[in-house]
Amino acid sequence: MIEGSGAFHGTGPTDLVRTEVYLKTLEKMGYHAIALGGDAFNFGTDFIRNQIKTLKTPFLSVSVHQGEAKELLGRPYLIKELGPVKVGILALTAPPPSRNQIQAEGVEISDPLAGIKKYLPAIKREANLIVVLSDLPEEENRSLISEFDDVQVILAARGNIPVENVNHAVIVSPDQKYLARLDLWVDHNGRLLRHDFKWGYLSMDIAPDPAIEQFISQAYGAAGKDRAGQAEARRRFSDQALEQDRDNGYVGAESCRSCHETEYRAWKGTRHSRAFDTLRDVQRHFYPDCISCHTTGFGYPTGFQMGQAVGRLAGVECEVCHGPGRKHTFHPETSQLRRTIPASICLACHDKERTPGLEEQKELFFGRISHKALTQ
Repeated sequence: MIEGSGAFHGTGPTDLVRTEVYLKTLEKMGYHAIALGGDAFNFGTDFIRNQIKTLKTPFLSVSVHQGEAKELLGRPYLIKELGPVKVGILALTAPPPSRNQIQAEGVEISDPLAGIKKYLPAIKREANLIVVLSDLPEEENRSLISEFDDVQVILAARGNIPVENVNHAVIVSPDQKYLARLDLWVDHNGRLLRHDFKWGYLSMDIAPDPAIEQFISQAYGAAGKDRAGQAEARRRFSDQALEQDRDNGYVGAESCRSCHETEYRAWKGTRHSRAFDTLRDVQRHFYPDCISCHTTGFGYPTGFQMGQAVGRLAGVECEVCHGPGRKHTFHPETSQLRRTIPASICLACHDKERTPGLEEQKELFFGRISHKALTQ
C-alpha cells in the first residue's frame, strides 16, 4: 500500500491539520511507503521533518537533500518482499521551478534522474521488480522508461491517462478520489508479463473501520474548535448587495417560519435542510471550503460558526437563496430579500465538479427546491 505525492494538499492551518490526520491514518492502516512530492513542503521543512521522525511509515525520495552534508531527507528506496518476489520502490521528486509552492528552508531538490542513476544499481541487486513513484510530468515519465530498462512500473502523481503501456512498462496515474489497485504478474526474473488496473470510488458503500473512524472523528473534532480555521472561510455571495450590507445579518430559518410556515415545511423536507449532516457523515465538517456550501452564512459575523453546537444555520437554509434576513424581519418588504434567485447563487456551490449537468438540467434541479412544486 503506497501513497503518492498527493497527501500534502493545501497550505492553510486547516489543511495542515487534515494532512497530519491523514498521514497518521496511513500509518494506522499499515501503509508501506509515502512519496515525498514537491507539495510535501507546503507547510515548511520543520513539518515534514517531524512527520518523518514520528511516523513509522517510511518517506521516500532519491532527490531531496538537507543540510550542508546534502543528506537525504527521507529514505532513497524500500525493498518489499512479497512471497517469491522482491519489489524495489523508489520516489522521484520534481525540482523547482516546476513546483513553485515549495517553502523549504535548508532543503535542496536535486535532479531526480541523477538520483535514480545513483540508487538503481543497488536496488537491482536486491529486487526483482522495480516500481517508481514519480512526481514528474507525463512526458518525463515516458522518457524515464525509455532510458531505464529496469523500471517496470511508474505510479505517477501527475497525468491525464489512467493507465498507459510504454514499451516494457506500465504507467498508472490514479485519480485522487479513487483507491487504485494494480495487480502485476511477473516471471522468475522479475519481467512484467501482464497487469490489471482497477480503481474503486471511495463511497459510503465501503464500511468504515471503527478504530480509524474514531481516531479521525476525535482529531477533526478538535480541529473544528480551532478558530484559525474560521479565518480561512471563503465567504459565499460576497458580491451580492444583501450580503455586503453590514447592517444586515443572518437570523435562521426558524425566524422565517412564523410568517412562512408552508415554505418552511417544504424546505424542511429537502436535502438542503440536512446538508451539514452529510459533512459530518464523511468527516468533512471541519473544512472551511466544505462548510461554506453546507451551512448558511459561514464566514460572516452572524453566520454559522465552526465548532458551534449543530442547530441554527447548520444546513442550506432560506437565507442562502434569499439573502440574510435581519432587515426583512424588522421591515418585511420583499425589497429586503432576493425574490428571484439567479442561477449564479446555485452555481457558487453546485459547480461542474460537484453537480455535473446542472446548467443543462436547470428545470429538473430547481424543481427539487421550488416552494410551489414542493407544496403541491
